[in-house]
Amino acid sequence: MRGMIPVAALATALLVPVAQAGEDPRQPIELEAPQRAAVLGEMRQFVEAIDTILDATLAEDMERVARAAKPMGMAAVRRTPEPVRQALPGGFMQMGRGTHQAFEAIARDAEALGDPRHTLEQLSRATSSCVACHRSYRIVTAD
Repeated sequence: MRGMIPVAALATALLVPVAQAGEDPRQPIELEAPQRAAVLGEMRQFVEAIDTILDATLAEDMERVARAAKPMGMAAVRRTPEPVRQALPGGFMQMGRGTHQAFEAIARDAEALGDPRHTLEQLSRATSSCVACHRSYRIVTAD
């Protein structure tokens, strides 16, 4: 159960819109329920990978960092079903591609450099991209 509270807090901050006065200014992305489930599922996988990367980095277990980051790299893009990719706007896809590339680099550099500080710097930049995307877009279910 280690890390569950921080992961839950991060997931809540990233995935649940903050109640604000007025309308949500983020661009809605309208998806069918299965497409929405696929996108949100991948986001949860990112949060789980981030949790593992942080824990492994603190333990200076760079092999585990690489194992956690690698599946969230560009291979994840190739696993995304074509109908889901086609339903997502270009800006969302561009941000997502950058995030996947960042996780690919985290895995590669963890293996090649073995430098925990470098990994933390990379992860900080990657999560900034996550925050920017969540500030820009919201996923809604098509009626």
